[in-house]
Amino acid sequence: MINRLCISKAQTIVAIIYAIAFPFLSGVVGDELQTFLLFAAAPFLAVGYIVGGMSVSIFGSTKAYPFGLAIAIFIQVWLLLALWNQRAASKS
Repeated sequence: MINRLCISKAQTIVAIIYAIAFPFLSGVVGDELQTFLLFAAAPFLAVGYIVGGMSVSIFGSTKAYPFGLAIAIFIQVWLLLALWNQRAASKS
């Protein structure tokens, strides 16, 4: 079961960068890039919104929202990559 959820180190690094791009980097760099990062992260924002809201409730501060959002995006991307790897392994 654990082997099914494994992803490579390179995939993990890319997933982390992808997960933090919208919540953290978009506020730093500005308008055009922020819009691009929003659209790039859009498939994962529904669950991210819920987890971000839960993190605000748990920690009692709105500063916890980006962390919850980034964690939710990372987990979703990680599961997607694990399923992708599992599918590729079953084809070969």
